[in-house]
Amino acid sequence: MKKDSNHGSGRDQRLSHRRYLDMFHSVELSIGGMPYCYQFKLRDRSEKGMCVLVQETSELMPHLNIGDVLDIKFWPSDKTVPPENLKTQIRHITKTPSKHSPGHFYVGLMVVETNNH
Repeated sequence: MKKDSNHGSGRDQRLSHRRYLDMFHSVELSIGGMPYCYQFKLRDRSEKGMCVLVQETSELMPHLNIGDVLDIKFWPSDKTVPPENLKTQIRHITKTPSKHSPGHFYVGLMVVETNNH
């Protein structure tokens, strides 16, 4: 697992992150060979965009790598709308500050392929 790397930032990327954060409230992912699906609330980290908070002791952490592109299910804020599977890249894995959620990582996400968004 690589940590604390951020592959660029920019105004256009930030606007894209904001759009997804407005449309969706959580994500669900599963990694091949793992027995569980994991669901996380989407978070807005202004300086690094959209992310999820993952406990460092989670069985999922060793399977997450910066640059990986995963099929992630995005759950809409509007419960009448079905979830969407979107190709999403892991952009960074950053240890949280000790005063904020100690023992966790922020895992930054960026949608790289959409279904007409």
